[in-house]
Amino acid sequence: ILLDDKDLPLLKNLQNGLGNGHVDLVSGGPPCQSFSLAGLRDHSNKRNQLPWEFAKFVSMVKPKVAMLENVSGILRAFKIGDESYHAWFEVSKAFATIGYIPLCLHVNAKYVGAAQNRPRFIMIGLREDIFIKIIKNSKDDKFAKLSSPVKAFFDRVRQGEDPEYGCLPCFDVDKNPEFFSLEIFESL
Repeated sequence: ILLDDKDLPLLKNLQNGLGNGHVDLVSGGPPCQSFSLAGLRDHSNKRNQLPWEFAKFVSMVKPKVAMLENVSGILRAFKIGDESYHAWFEVSKAFATIGYIPLCLHVNAKYVGAAQNRPRFIMIGLREDIFIKIIKNSKDDKFAKLSSPVKAFFDRVRQGEDPEYGCLPCFDVDKNPEFFSLEIFESL
């Protein structure tokens, strides 16, 4: 994600106001109508670019953790001619490019008290130094083992590769309960 000249005043103000790298969390939920299965599912909708704008903002603020929330429809591929376009995977690459290890989760708010079935895609982007601290301070190696494909994806992107779809897991709360029982998620 490249910053251009028009971004420089905002970058300077953010660094002056927040300090470079001293923010704990930046959270965002870019509008998702065209990702929604209930919506029009229009790949060319301008709002589809908002997750990348969010990544650009994160690259300026450099928080320890970035969290992006969206509808689970973002996990469904758009068909563009004969090709499939996986928005969540491309957004994950954007976050890896700026130094964040993307833990992609498919969760459901019904498990935390919502009175409805409300599945959501959540990407928790851990700044690389924070990811390393979590691994180092873990009581066991379960998180390191389960997140090793994510770290491999991150490393490939950072080395300039363009990883193929399928190499980055999206951990589903119903299909991957072992991931959600890790100590990092204990409070949930």
